[in-house]
Amino acid sequence: MSNLANSSMRARHALRSEGITLIEMVMTIVILSIALLATVSVIAKSVTQSADPLIQHKSVLLAQAYFDEILTKRFAEQTPVGGVPAVIGVALCTVGSDGGEGRSSFDDVDDYDLLDEQPPQLQTGVNLADYADYRVQASVSCSGLALGLANDYDAKMVTVTITPPVIGATSFTSFRANY
Repeated sequence: MSNLANSSMRARHALRSEGITLIEMVMTIVILSIALLATVSVIAKSVTQSADPLIQHKSVLLAQAYFDEILTKRFAEQTPVGGVPAVIGVALCTVGSDGGEGRSSFDDVDDYDLLDEQPPQLQTGVNLADYADYRVQASVSCSGLALGLANDYDAKMVTVTITPPVIGATSFTSFRANY
């Protein structure tokens, strides 16, 4: 009989050790909930910022397109096509368009001073469809001394500011020398 009692106790003990208690179940749910919450918060943060690199890249491309246009123009109104020989004098440090010029007739760097376009356009006036919500501003100033040149009028600083629809404005700067 003692063998029968021992095997009966072993069977009851085996049944009891196979399941989990309610406390163990609650602790497992709490731990998994905390881990899931941390994972979801990291994913949510990355999803909200996932478009930022694309917007920044588009801003750089737009700024480069404007710089390509602006920096291929003559240094000043008096500068010959090709820039040689370089024209010298304080009069080269005037900025702003030359008497009612529209962007399609801008022919030197300083004409782009105070340019403000939304939406951005090609020089021909065609809107850039991929940038409909973007704003482009340009400013030009004489900055030869900032580059270590002998005169302030020997170089112009061109700043193009791109304001995308979602993130803040980004400014890009380049210099155009009188050569």
